[in-house]
Amino acid sequence: MSTPATVEDLHRLPAEDVKQILEGPARESVAVLDVRDADELADGAIAGHTHLASSKFDDPAEIDALLDGELKGKDKVIVHCMHSQKRGPACALKLAERIEARKAAGGGEGGSAPAVVVLDKGYHGFASLFGESELIVKKVAQQKE
Repeated sequence: MSTPATVEDLHRLPAEDVKQILEGPARESVAVLDVRDADELADGAIAGHTHLASSKFDDPAEIDALLDGELKGKDKVIVHCMHSQKRGPACALKLAERIEARKAAGGGEGGSAPAVVVLDKGYHGFASLFGESELIVKKVAQQKE
């Protein structure tokens, strides 16, 4: 899979497809990466999400820590912000670029880097469809940003 050149080139998954992934056998191999600010998480989040605020994506060390930590061994990372119009896609592109840079430098673990996609319509769109299900956690405690 080649690195997208722009945010418009990123693959987007509709909420229904993400729900199917999260409820299926592939769940363990997929990470949901929420890039909203910590105060936005207080209203709720997708269950089992990983969080790294969008402001941290300018630091390659932060992205590396994420890749070597919560995203290690994942086949796919579904990135989102509130609506996945700007921050989410921008962070997804930076993540994909960092994965490619690590591969080019011989870092990472060879071909095991995750595919990066964007949750179409973001948390807001997902929660509007599935907000009453176990897939949404309400009142998320503030996490380290």
